[in-house]
Amino acid sequence: MNHTKTLFATCLTSLITVTSVFGQAKPATAPASAPLPASSVAAVKVAVVDIGKVIETYHKTKESQKTLEAAFNTYAGERKAQEDELRKIQEDGKKLETEVASTSLSEAAKNEKKKVMQDKLVEFNNKRQALMDFVQQRERQLSEQNTKHRESLITEVFDVAEKKSKELGYNLVLAKSKGGPIIYNEPSFDITQAVIDGLNAGAKK
Repeated sequence: MNHTKTLFATCLTSLITVTSVFGQAKPATAPASAPLPASSVAAVKVAVVDIGKVIETYHKTKESQKTLEAAFNTYAGERKAQEDELRKIQEDGKKLETEVASTSLSEAAKNEKKKVMQDKLVEFNNKRQALMDFVQQRERQLSEQNTKHRESLITEVFDVAEKKSKELGYNLVLAKSKGGPIIYNEPSFDITQAVIDGLNAGAKK
């Protein structure tokens, strides 16, 4: 299934706000023309994180992808086995149908083969329904597993991005992605590598 293999190509456009960046309210007694004192304005230190790059280079992303691919391959193998079995029953039924139509058989022999053919038809319908139920159930399970892995990765990425931004003294972090709202930023604002290093710190060498 293609959606299983394209899980990690999605770029997030979420905004991570670490702390409030709103300054203090303007004093009611200050004249309208008076400038706001510098001390009353909270300093804003902005950072940018390329979330797509972070997820792509996070060691758990590849591990998660391998797990999902293994689950899909198991499902695909089991499905093929059931489809092959169903195809064999269908071929046997067609063969019986041809034999029943033969003029060389006695009426008693034809009636016997008709009974076998009817049994094959019942078996075919039962196997086909079982296959449809199996496919529906397993694909739902794969989808749920995919969602669980994706949400887990996103949570870990955001947690580390928040931690790193606080360590580095940033109070506003923007998520950068292709086609997102950020067109350009000074390289000094980018803490993507710091987030990647934090995520991969515990990876096995």
